[in-house]
Amino acid sequence: MPSLISSSELAIITGSLGDVFDTRSRNIVVYKTSIKIPAAYDPSAVYGFGEQQQSDAFTYQQVTGVYPAVIVYNKGTTILDNAEILSRISTLGARIKVRRDCRDYLNNGLTEKVTFDDRTFYTNGEESEINGQFWLFDLKATK
Repeated sequence: MPSLISSSELAIITGSLGDVFDTRSRNIVVYKTSIKIPAAYDPSAVYGFGEQQQSDAFTYQQVTGVYPAVIVYNKGTTILDNAEILSRISTLGARIKVRRDCRDYLNNGLTEKVTFDDRTFYTNGEESEINGQFWLFDLKATK
């Protein structure tokens, strides 16, 4: 089926979408599961002859990535109207639009949290693709 937009026009439009992303994006920090590193020990030590066994000491190295993203906050509330209860449930959260490198980092392994604007969020890993160039992730605010 023929397209209404030529390939050169499509390249111009796609380039414009990238320019808008670059203009509106801010950095986010994605935290992955920390790496557990065992502490150094003396392999020549003979335990039981005046020396105590070394404790299993570990250090943890934080694994993070910093990526540009367009951030849109959700500030809605859901009204739960039941015969017994009338309440409002906050649905505070955000939606981020990211490029492929950030999408791959978010989906590779366990993502603990995402931080920006001095706030912390978590993602359920569900994504929506936008023309093969950008991806949307819904984030929920932590308490």
